[in-house]
Amino acid sequence: MTHLSPLSIGLTSLVSGVVMMSALACGTAKPTEGSPDAQATSQADAQAPSVTPLSFTTVAEFDPTKGQTPESLHRLSSGEFITSMSLAAELATVAQDGTTKSYGSLGKQVKDVHFNGIAIDDQGIVYAGLTNGGPAPSDPTGVYKFPKGGGTGTLFAGGMPVPNGLAFSGTDLYVSDSYLGVIFKVTRDGKATQWSADAKLKGDATACGGSGLPFPIGANDIVVDGANLYMMVSDLGALVKIPIQGDGTAGQLAVVKQDCALRSGDGLVRDPKDGSFIIALILQDKLARVSSDGTISVIASGEPLDSPAGLLLESNTLYVANSALAEMFGVNTTRAPHTGLLKTTIH
Repeated sequence: MTHLSPLSIGLTSLVSGVVMMSALACGTAKPTEGSPDAQATSQADAQAPSVTPLSFTTVAEFDPTKGQTPESLHRLSSGEFITSMSLAAELATVAQDGTTKSYGSLGKQVKDVHFNGIAIDDQGIVYAGLTNGGPAPSDPTGVYKFPKGGGTGTLFAGGMPVPNGLAFSGTDLYVSDSYLGVIFKVTRDGKATQWSADAKLKGDATACGGSGLPFPIGANDIVVDGANLYMMVSDLGALVKIPIQGDGTAGQLAVVKQDCALRSGDGLVRDPKDGSFIIALILQDKLARVSSDGTISVIASGEPLDSPAGLLLESNTLYVANSALAEMFGVNTTRAPHTGLLKTTIH
């Protein structure tokens, strides 16, 4: 049951923004057969250990024709989930029984802007990245801050065209700009500075056989684990790590794993049980695990996954936000879009 506000945009205006670098901020095409990238992918598949297929249940179903395409996924202290309905430029809460309500928006009709990444600070305040989604954005892009309990978001930190991954370490907010290939650090007072502009954070639309998109998609979702930031670089299929040094500056970037089998990596979580990473491969309709020794295993593939984006791991329960962005943008024309929130048990 959904109760989103009438601010949601109609499907016609959404599809007209197909060049949006925001919500599709990780799309890559299948590597060309016989290319080195394709060979690397097939080798990774051949070496992957066998896994037991996951069984999914549906927590909530959404309406993609109203822009209800969930991207980021978190849990509020109230126990409700919160997700960014990217194409509607709106945040929504989801109860355990699937009831969905509007949490926040810009309080008006918007154009060519979309909410993607979400982070929650130690006071329970929600922040979301508003990204450029077309030729004439109605509002300045950057990180928006929402009143506690929800409401109209206000610009907190600007200067970022595609703020995609958001994560707190203490009171500092780290933000990946997928278009620039840069990590920003935002202080509690909203001051944003470039924290890391390592060349390995930048996307390359020709990598892994070419993305088919007219722009690069670099650094994406962020996980903070201790004194390290981990993130996906979508075009490159790369999982990378950047230490947070004692003085707060960025340390030397290290590539944890790079393989075209991980192309279009979006949502990212770390499993504390074994230190492995689970990655949503948004345009492959897959979930992959990268173990501590670098082994890649596909833990779920195909339906009911539909452009999986945001992930949330709580003990052995994995929640997956189905964004259906491949269908919404015409990348996949073989089926109708199905958006919603799924859950499964992992081991």
